[in-house]
Amino acid sequence: MGRKPRQATGRCTVKERQETGSATGLAANGFLKQQFLPLYQCGKYLPEQDKAEQGLKQSLSILSEKGIEVIVDYKNKNYPYNMLLVQADLQQQMGADKDCYELSIARDDADNIILSAREVYDTGTTLYFIPVLPLCRLMKQKKHRQAADLLLSVFAYLYHVVGVPYYRDNYSALNYYYEMTEEWLRDDIDSYEPDDQNRQLSELNKASHYGDLVHRKIYNSIHLNHMSKRLNDFTAKCAFDLNCFQLAQSFHQMAQQFPNAGVFDNIPELDEDATSDDQVIRAQQYVSFVADTHGWLYENITDMLNNEFNECSYMEQPTIIEVFTEEAKSDSKTLDFEKQLFPLIADLCSLLNEIQ
Repeated sequence: MGRKPRQATGRCTVKERQETGSATGLAANGFLKQQFLPLYQCGKYLPEQDKAEQGLKQSLSILSEKGIEVIVDYKNKNYPYNMLLVQADLQQQMGADKDCYELSIARDDADNIILSAREVYDTGTTLYFIPVLPLCRLMKQKKHRQAADLLLSVFAYLYHVVGVPYYRDNYSALNYYYEMTEEWLRDDIDSYEPDDQNRQLSELNKASHYGDLVHRKIYNSIHLNHMSKRLNDFTAKCAFDLNCFQLAQSFHQMAQQFPNAGVFDNIPELDEDATSDDQVIRAQQYVSFVADTHGWLYENITDMLNNEFNECSYMEQPTIIEVFTEEAKSDSKTLDFEKQLFPLIADLCSLLNEIQ
């Protein structure tokens, strides 16, 4: 699918062009007042009208309780255009403020016709890789000791609660790439110039040594438990300290709002039969702690990832499916956590990459 990874950064938006009025605009208004029915091509199986319309009525009743009403006039339209008009109208309303939202007319296990919505949080082509070595450098700077402790608390929260994988854990996806890189280098060490050998071995040693150091620190629950106290006792000494405080405060507020939410909670289980012939980009491959996001080692690992991603046709992303039935009313889910988490991780990566 040609997914080229990039380091996590802030998101950008595209400013829409504003159209200016013209004399021809008045003539166009009469055209736009006309109502067009959805395009429809009858398939092999069309649900029984009474059953389909009854199922639609029940779904609309559930949506009405949520304050969502159909605006378009559909009641005097022929079947199945009436149902398609409802679907198109609700899709426009409910998906207006969402990037990837699809409302469908579906059939449940009991063969009832219902409305079902699928929403995806689009992580794009960003690698949400949180570098560890910059924090090690910060911990050595006495003037930023409070800031370093705050970031340790953020790391501990992301590791213990959110479930962001750590590259030194054997079960993490990135651990394999670090081990493979080290194995290839040591097997082929004689083909490198002495200066390149020293530099590359040095990067590998730092990745393991400092990675284990930070891992031991955040594994201790004291950093997670002291997050609130550190925020309350914090005194910013410079602009960088203030940025650390504000970012940690945002993570803390999110933790209070979503106390048990994890980064992979809404990653759907894949149908093995449906994906048996397809390579899949796993969420653990683009969300993880890493040693650093600069240097030969990082470039080598991202090259390996990019080569794999280019062969993939499917990507795991946070996804929720909402069914508008009486039975499913209490199962309502949102992607509100992910919509806060991923931009905050991107901000954290940007902040860490400022540390010299």
